[in-house]
Amino acid sequence: MQLSLIHTILLVILASWTAQAFSVERLVCLVNQERVSRGLKPLIVNADLNEDAQYHSQSQANRRQMTHNRSDRPDMGDVARSRGYNYRSRAENVAVGDQTEESVVYKWMHSDVHRRNILTPSFTHTGAGFDPRGNYWTMEFLGMDQNRIDYTRYLIELDGPINA
Repeated sequence: MQLSLIHTILLVILASWTAQAFSVERLVCLVNQERVSRGLKPLIVNADLNEDAQYHSQSQANRRQMTHNRSDRPDMGDVARSRGYNYRSRAENVAVGDQTEESVVYKWMHSDVHRRNILTPSFTHTGAGFDPRGNYWTMEFLGMDQNRIDYTRYLIELDGPINA
């Protein structure tokens, strides 16, 4: 009876952990809050960047190594250009071990290089990925010609992302 109770408790704990899924929207919302609070334009979520960031997070988890290097696929810039994006600037933040979107954004904002990426005014688009096997995070940034972006097309909310 006691062993059965322990198994039940462990299953409930495991279920609660798996129910806490990564949210691209939540991560982008937190990053956009940092940008908007400093007078910068929010980033627009891009599906292609999300896909590439997710692939990179999974690749890092497979190798059990946090890295910007991609041995099995062209880098983010090459992927973006192959999909027709004529960007002017790009960057990538990666992290490992953080349990929540809040903790990874906190860590990035307290790192000079990562903070600079988040707060670079020329960045216009972003994508994010996460792999729970070790908690590998990737956030990609592209800067495209801001004169060609109609920000009024996007719903701007501090409680949610801007979707392209």
